[in-house]
Amino acid sequence: MLSEAEESVLTSNYVNISKDLPYDSLIGEIKANKIIDDYESAELDTISHPIKRNKSLLDKLRKKPSGTFVLFCKLYSNVRSVQSQQGADLLRKIQDEKAKLARPGTDLNHITYENSNRQPAVDLDEPAKPYIKKIYRDIGVDWPKLALELDYSQNDIKRFKVDTQNDSNEQCAAMLYDYQRKHGSSFTKSKLEKALRESDLGEAADKLLKLSL
Repeated sequence: MLSEAEESVLTSNYVNISKDLPYDSLIGEIKANKIIDDYESAELDTISHPIKRNKSLLDKLRKKPSGTFVLFCKLYSNVRSVQSQQGADLLRKIQDEKAKLARPGTDLNHITYENSNRQPAVDLDEPAKPYIKKIYRDIGVDWPKLALELDYSQNDIKRFKVDTQNDSNEQCAAMLYDYQRKHGSSFTKSKLEKALRESDLGEAADKLLKLSL
């Protein structure tokens, strides 16, 4: 499986990569570096729609060993295409994500309290972005309810479903990262927690409160 940093960057950039990836310019190098095998290559060749084919490729990458997405991004950054900068940007994001994950943090599961009823302090004003990758799978098929609570329209929801077909987890992640891009630092852990509860997603909200960076 991909590393946590690779998985995070792939998930948060899934839609943009699917739209922009210069498949024809890159597939030769992908095959040459044995990122996919002949069977997987043949499967991709049967898909005529460019975005669907790119999504299928990304879905295959997700199941590969750690380091595969980094190699893919290196190849992407070296391709002779106007989109090559996106490959370089993805490499930078992976490095940034690795640095964040390497920072020492507090594991709330290993804190001992004098009073067993006392709960650990939770900073609900911190940005929601780092928590998206930890919580989106717990929302799953119910993500449209959360999207409506976050003031997305039914047309917006349809757009996410079209852009990220047949995978409710990816649709949820795409919606949340889109919201974060639009609202920046105002999209806090507190706001996400409240929106989850208003959407009758109490279990996901409870899990969010227990998470720490």
